[in-house]
Amino acid sequence: MRAAYATMSQQMRNYNAQLQNAKKAMDDTTRSEQSRAKAATQYNKTSAQIEQLRGRMQALNRDIELQSNKWTQLANRTQHFGNVATSVGSKVSGLGRGMSEHLTLPIAAGLTYSAKKLVDFQDQMIKTKNVIRTSGESAKAANSAYRTMTADARKYSDQYGVSQQKIAEGYQDLVKRGYTSKAAIGVMRNELKASVATGDDFNDVIKVASQTMESFGLATDKAGRPIKNAAVMQQRSTKTLNELAYAADATSTDFQSLGVGMSYVGSTAHQAGFSLSETASAMGILSNNGLEADKAGTGLRKVINSLVTPTANGQKALASINLTTKDFLDKNGKLKSMSSIFKTLGDHMKGMTGKQKNDIFHALFGTTGQQAGALLTENANRLRDLNKEVQHSAKRDY
Repeated sequence: MRAAYATMSQQMRNYNAQLQNAKKAMDDTTRSEQSRAKAATQYNKTSAQIEQLRGRMQALNRDIELQSNKWTQLANRTQHFGNVATSVGSKVSGLGRGMSEHLTLPIAAGLTYSAKKLVDFQDQMIKTKNVIRTSGESAKAANSAYRTMTADARKYSDQYGVSQQKIAEGYQDLVKRGYTSKAAIGVMRNELKASVATGDDFNDVIKVASQTMESFGLATDKAGRPIKNAAVMQQRSTKTLNELAYAADATSTDFQSLGVGMSYVGSTAHQAGFSLSETASAMGILSNNGLEADKAGTGLRKVINSLVTPTANGQKALASINLTTKDFLDKNGKLKSMSSIFKTLGDHMKGMTGKQKNDIFHALFGTTGQQAGALLTENANRLRDLNKEVQHSAKRDY
């Protein structure tokens, strides 16, 4: 019996070592959420094994007491792992406090960590399912999306290192923005990839990408209805994220600042017929020259509005350099590219003094757009070249 008890004592030490290793994994913030959750699960499993072993050791202890009065000696030899005849601890089993705290506390911590994360994630996913349902999708579609999103969140968390709860919040945010459940599922992987590639917070990437796609009409069909096809949304989100990320990396702006600027100018640029790639390129050019985020966005918006419907002073300024708004239109009556328009302006202002140019820009674009208009005119060739690079980024899956 003593040999059996010694074997159990060694097993108890083994369990303790497993708990310590699991605790290190659980506390390691460099690991993915799924990996840390697995460590918490290991806590649960080991705690159950300890409880079973405790019961066996307690029963063996009674037998030993009946047969020998040398229990004290044996207890002294095994004192290093605590009172083995008592419970793992009231915090876990409610059966006593005999086991040492280095077992009780990690087990409790593991149980708490695992349970809380699981509850938070499930709660978020249930909220997401409810949002899908209230958006007009059938109960069957909502339940199907819930299962797919739940499975994908667990898979993506391990793959990209973003918590399951954040991914669940991302799904919910997309659906609230008008995405169908299938569309949200279709774009999620791209959003996560962009977050890793740019180093920006995942929720910021979701916000910037979805707002930009909405501004440029990429999240809806020609009738203005949300796109339901997941493959189409995945293709469009890939293009959007690649172009934004490349424009940010190729200039002095960053993904988040570019998103701020886009929130001011996106819809105006789209309505005027300018592409996402050229708008992002223009924002990058402005950033290179000290005009960033909201200032770049508001400045470019004013420039575009002035090109579409110039004021009386703006028309006079154009006339003074032998131009009219018709010179900015193609044969189909649509605005030419930004780079073409600003090159035309620059060509017609050659030989003018700095003050004369500033007067033209102020009359044409006003105080708000004057600086942006001047910078883009001066950098028209770079804008053209950068736009080509940004357009190609989507093909290379930048």
